[in-house]
Amino acid sequence: MRTTVYMEDDIYKKLINESIEKYGTAKKLSEVLNALLREALLTKPQKRKDFSGMLGKERFDLSDLRDESDRRI
Repeated sequence: MRTTVYMEDDIYKKLINESIEKYGTAKKLSEVLNALLREALLTKPQKRKDFSGMLGKERFDLSDLRDESDRRI
């Protein structure tokens, strides 16, 4: 599938550099991007952000900030 993706300059430069390192050309940007996205989206389990140590608690979860009336979510 073909699509247009807008990315920040620093990300683009890193992808181009990785493409050149791996394939010897910047023309393989799509392969590099697809591999990184596949790894990030399909192989790594999604983790909840751990805010340990914040607010003086041993473990802190954003759900702790909800009002009691919001706890049913």
